[in-house]
Amino acid sequence: MYRANLSYVMLVRYLTILCEHGLVERSAVHGYYRTTVRGQSFVRDYEEFKRLEQLYQSKESALRAVGELKTTMSSGNLGAPRSLELLTTR
Repeated sequence: MYRANLSYVMLVRYLTILCEHGLVERSAVHGYYRTTVRGQSFVRDYEEFKRLEQLYQSKESALRAVGELKTTMSSGNLGAPRSLELLTTR
């Protein structure tokens, strides 16, 4: 709770929501919370989504850089654009 920078009230609110959606469950015997199979699947899917989002952003950045390079070359300006630096340093 303290390492997550959450107050007790917010922690209870989040745990209630997670339980309602079947992502975590509370042990009736021990009283602790654990991630359900559905919760584990959600975490895996979310991590995959974040990985794909980063991949998309890097490809989008590279395509924009190529577009800037084509625009610069077609306008007759022979100075190397900043986007060319980005392409060669990755």
